Amino acid sequence: MPTDDAPPTPESLRWKARPLVVFAVNRENPQLARQIAFLKGDLDALQERKIQVIRCMPHGPIYFGVNGDRAEITDPAIAEAWRSLAFDAGNWARFGVSLVGLDGGVKMRSAEAVTIERLSALIDAMPMRQNEMRREQD
Repeated sequence: MPTDDAPPTPESLRWKARPLVVFAVNRENPQLARQIAFLKGDLDALQERKIQVIRCMPHGPIYFGVNGDRAEITDPAIAEAWRSLAFDAGNWARFGVSLVGLDGGVKMRSAEAVTIERLSALIDAMPMRQNEMRREQD
């Protein structure tokens, strides 16, 4: 993980965490509120699957953590790196969620809030997660 004084970048989380990039055009977006409620509903599942939440908007700081309380990313280059994972270039929508795998590749994109159950099922079917679960059982 990044150090406390260094903001997380996509590269710094590679092979360490599965970023979940949550994008909304504004804080009042109802899908954003719904997504955050889903995530807060099972923080243990997020931790178990190494999910790190990155909340971003078109402009301004990016927030790291479900509550946006772990870090605020204001560096424009780092913020743009996170925004670029939210959607394909030029395809900005009002809301979206992108799951990034341990390898740094985008594994899922959704224009609607995603439940913990859906995220868990998707991650648990991934070969790397299957290996993690096997190691945990041993």
